[in-house]
Amino acid sequence: MLIATMCEGCTPYERFSLVWHRDLNDESDEVDEMAKQRFAAECRLRGVQWLIHFTGDKFQNVNIQTQQFERLYLPAPLTVLDPLCPLREGLFKGMYSAHGTEIMLVTINWEKKDVSVLKISGDSNVPAGEVSVEADLSRPMLLTREQQITIEQVAAIDRDAPLPVIGDALTSFRQPFVIPTHESADMEAPDMCLCRYHALGTVSPTGYVDPQRIPVHFVVFDADTFGVIWIDLYHFSFYRRVHEELGASGVS
Repeated sequence: MLIATMCEGCTPYERFSLVWHRDLNDESDEVDEMAKQRFAAECRLRGVQWLIHFTGDKFQNVNIQTQQFERLYLPAPLTVLDPLCPLREGLFKGMYSAHGTEIMLVTINWEKKDVSVLKISGDSNVPAGEVSVEADLSRPMLLTREQQITIEQVAAIDRDAPLPVIGDALTSFRQPFVIPTHESADMEAPDMCLCRYHALGTVSPTGYVDPQRIPVHFVVFDADTFGVIWIDLYHFSFYRRVHEELGASGVS
């Protein structure tokens, strides 16, 4: 019999996996290979592969709790885009290195002037339900191509430098874009972008222990694509809008 469990300190996205794990480590139950494979698949799907190798004694002091699910509501598409951030909200997909493709929900809070990139699917470092990137729309950048050649130049860009302001002399934040030398990238990016902002990205060791937020650059290429320069990780991630139909099994 499967029972929903949780342990103190577990994220909500680990609890479903613990349902399987408690059952698999109950010696009184007959466990077949198919059940083990299902459990492993659920762990990988939720980005908690490290649970696969846990043993029953890890969960001796668990509390029985009902599993809860919430419906995901997508923001209504905008017909007119703001030049401050001409990106349409919604679902995007991007590569996270060895973790592969992950799904993100992008929302824009115009009152707070920030963009939130929330993980819908996660990995063993940063699980689903956590904010991967948060961009500050009050801190735009307007860079030349020469300012982006090396990662050291990008890292040295002053967050508190005078801000470009859209007005009579500046009609947009459109500017050149260069992936810095020695920075790995998921794919080639356009050589121009519509805007670029200071942002913070979430990183963590395996198991989402001691997560930290590090400086990154949030770059919008058009209404359906954006990128993130992970300065400290020497990596550029590229994100595209999800156009596939979403079914019970995810992106089809």
